Amino acid sequence: MKIIEKKKYIYGYSNFIVELFNKNIIKFSLLKIFVDKLFINILEKRGNTEYELFIELNIDCIFIILTKINSEIIHGVDKQEIIKYFDCLQEYKTKTIINSKIKFKIMDIMEVFKKYS
Repeated sequence: MKIIEKKKYIYGYSNFIVELFNKNIIKFSLLKIFVDKLFINILEKRGNTEYELFIELNIDCIFIILTKINSEIIHGVDKQEIIKYFDCLQEYKTKTIINSKIKFKIMDIMEVFKKYS
């Protein structure tokens, strides 16, 4: 699968998961499993330049989820969960050598996290 096709597939899947959540078809616990997996992917490949595109895709998926999620629903979520994700990204950004594109995307995500906390 070409990179562009893979990106479209992954972004589409992320959008699909968010829409299911926004329509109350899936619960937050299932959305959390998906987001947790994205964070695990990022942390497991931390510092490995071979996986830079993979990390970028996972970060983009987190951004898609956070920006498209129904904010009324997410306000009912335990704030500790959001803080945990925020801290994870902060640590990743400060302790890992990353390219500018990923760094700025993380900064965008952190701005969205602030909106929810």
